Amino acid sequence: MKVGKNDIEFKYQVFIMLAFVFALFLFYDYYLINQKMKPAVAVLMFHSVDPKGPSGKEENGVIITPEKLSEQIKYFKSKGYKFIDTNQLIDRVSNPISNETNANKNILITFDDGYRDNYTSAYPILKKEKVSAMINIIAYYVEHPNVAVNGIHIPNRYLLWSQINEMKKNGIIEVGSHSYNSHYYTELSFGKGPLLVGRRVKNGMVESDSDFKKRVRMDLLKSMQIIKKRTGDSPQAIAYPYGKAAPETKSIAKELGFKIQMTVRPGVNSKISDLKNLKRITVKNNSTPEQIEEQIKFLTGARHLLP
Repeated sequence: MKVGKNDIEFKYQVFIMLAFVFALFLFYDYYLINQKMKPAVAVLMFHSVDPKGPSGKEENGVIITPEKLSEQIKYFKSKGYKFIDTNQLIDRVSNPISNETNANKNILITFDDGYRDNYTSAYPILKKEKVSAMINIIAYYVEHPNVAVNGIHIPNRYLLWSQINEMKKNGIIEVGSHSYNSHYYTELSFGKGPLLVGRRVKNGMVESDSDFKKRVRMDLLKSMQIIKKRTGDSPQAIAYPYGKAAPETKSIAKELGFKIQMTVRPGVNSKISDLKNLKRITVKNNSTPEQIEEQIKFLTGARHLLP
């Protein structure tokens, strides 16, 4: 039977298509294996550790009990997770491939705001379990521990420098910045928002680009200088209030020397670029360790699909 020219061309096209699909499959398989071998770091975000626990639903993601913190730490230690510090975080996301058996089982613990119960309630647990953590402080509140916040005076709410330095001296706590005094919402050019996100409106006037950048620079620099003066070390990380910052804010933070910039966006971290927008997982008081681990596993598996 005579084979026509069109038949030959058709078979050739089919062969090329199958070869392409096969090559794509091999590449994707290699890509997934490569992703699996990349170290991933889950950064857990806590705030207050209060024996009374959250008083309502709105505090569920901000306040947890010491028992819950202890439960989370013990569970992850039993599952082979390693609690690391920021230097180890930088090392892991800087190295593309890991030979570690548990390359995806790295956790960095962070506390935002600098509540005094981080010392009275969290510190004893961290010390007992030999686990380090980072506390991102609002420097103004530590400098003025009895200041009223949003018009409300709560005695002994924020950490003292003596407490911070004790935890730091014992190798338990690293100090990060949560701004000097920019942790509140105000009127911005586009509406209400966090101070580090946009141009502030005062007396009906929108601040200029240069004034915005000057304000941000002064705030971030002052937080760095105070932490350096009080602890002896400049902070490596900044956790943005409410997890948000304008692109100009991020550029200024990088210029000032912050190696890590933390958000509240859920995810795990496995690329050097993640250090500019570090993803974190909020631990709520009603979160079980199993739920958090499932979230970590899901986010680790999906990281090649997420931006």
